[in-house]
Amino acid sequence: MTIPTHLTASQLDGSAAAESAPRALLCSGCNATIGTVSASLPDIAVKCSQCSRAVTCASWCTTGDGHPNEHIDADRVCWGPDSLIPLTLEPPYYPQAMPAVEVSAHRQWGGRDSVYLAPPNGDVDMTAGEARQLAAVLLQVADIVDAG
Repeated sequence: MTIPTHLTASQLDGSAAAESAPRALLCSGCNATIGTVSASLPDIAVKCSQCSRAVTCASWCTTGDGHPNEHIDADRVCWGPDSLIPLTLEPPYYPQAMPAVEVSAHRQWGGRDSVYLAPPNGDVDMTAGEARQLAAVLLQVADIVDAG
């Protein structure tokens, strides 16, 4: 069994025990013992394989399996299929690399569904309504440019 090294001290039995003494690592969902650790760990919730599998993905998630191999909730992120829009006016960062905007559906664990926009110089996360507003503005501006 592989035990992640990024688990919390608050999830361990015997918090008053010496730092080097092995302690039980407990699931934040069902409190079952996952394994033992002897090092101080950051405060991050960890789930056993049973609790991890009890989770469902968004209908559009490309993984679609509940992310059972992710032991930390923050790592359970749903991504939809990527759409890439090449940006021919942007200079490439390195030879033979066309800059592009990536757009996909996105859901942080425990969060709401969103539209993820990743332009070359930074990421943007927005609601579906905000994405529609952006799309409308982009279409208006494109019409203005085409009208010359």
